[in-house]
Amino acid sequence: MDNTVKEPLIHLSKREDMSFGKKWLVRIIAILLSLIVCAGFIFIIIKMNPVESSNIEGIGYDNKNKHLWVAFKGNKVYRYDLVPRKTFEELMNAESKGRYLNSHIKGQYEATGYELKN
Repeated sequence: MDNTVKEPLIHLSKREDMSFGKKWLVRIIAILLSLIVCAGFIFIIIKMNPVESSNIEGIGYDNKNKHLWVAFKGNKVYRYDLVPRKTFEELMNAESKGRYLNSHIKGQYEATGYELKN
């Protein structure tokens, strides 16, 4: 087994081609990112798919956390936890998104509601 220490791709303190100001900017960004991660403020971007529905604006899915996101008309968004991807796909393919949501998702998975402010 190779136990040699590998040289990092970017070594912040020894980069000769970086100006003093740029080195500090990179360090500050690294510190801020560390603080954000430590504080639990990790922003996840979910692609919301617009759908044809009288009540639902869009639907998105977070594969990593198995969160189903449903944006309703009227600025309400709900996150449903631990939803299998297959259920998301079935919802997206359902003829009536609202009917599928009511019969297969609501009451079956823990939900958290959010109200969007304009």
